[in-house]
Amino acid sequence: MTSRPTSERTAPKQKRSVRSEQQILAAAVALLTSEGFSEFTMSSVSDESGVSIGGVYRRFPNREALLRQVKEEVMTDLEAVVEERLAAEPNKLTKVLDTFTEVLSTEYFARSRLFAFIFVHSADDSAMRRRGFDFHTRMKQMLLEAVRRCGEVSGDDLDSAVDIAYEVIMQSLLMRVTTAGSVAADEPTYAGRPDSGTYATELARVARLYLIERCG
Repeated sequence: MTSRPTSERTAPKQKRSVRSEQQILAAAVALLTSEGFSEFTMSSVSDESGVSIGGVYRRFPNREALLRQVKEEVMTDLEAVVEERLAAEPNKLTKVLDTFTEVLSTEYFARSRLFAFIFVHSADDSAMRRRGFDFHTRMKQMLLEAVRRCGEVSGDDLDSAVDIAYEVIMQSLLMRVTTAGSVAADEPTYAGRPDSGTYATELARVARLYLIERCG
């Protein structure tokens, strides 16, 4: 992860300090991924990272400052992955939607507890909520640009149609991932529940059919 400063802390300058901050952030992500938000404490981050509790607080004055930086890191990294993958795809609507949905599904379900925090628990914090809005704005724009490059759908309604397609994909995935983030790995759910890969494929198909019907 690449550290990005927030308004609540001073970015480290010395190599040792930078390394310690990276250890803290990596530990925070690992704990949120494995244990979830409810078990997250500064002490647990100290234990996981090997950085003293005083060292953790020197870099992040409180838990909220650390969580804000975690959200910034994770969302920025995900934006970069989506942008890179979409840029590498041929200008085919099916491939664009498949790739967009597959990347999000893979990332979300691989770390469901982490993303449950990012999209649900962090909504109580205004700064983290704003970062979430910025994330959705950027992701919608990337999807719109990729869809436009395909040339298979067009017209005055394209922007609003992509907005709807994005919401269908994103909100459907988030509903499932936040549920997955609170369910034990070996806990049964219900018969006929599709696996994450199948679900992502079918979501992309629904979005494609909608865009073609409205703007094809």
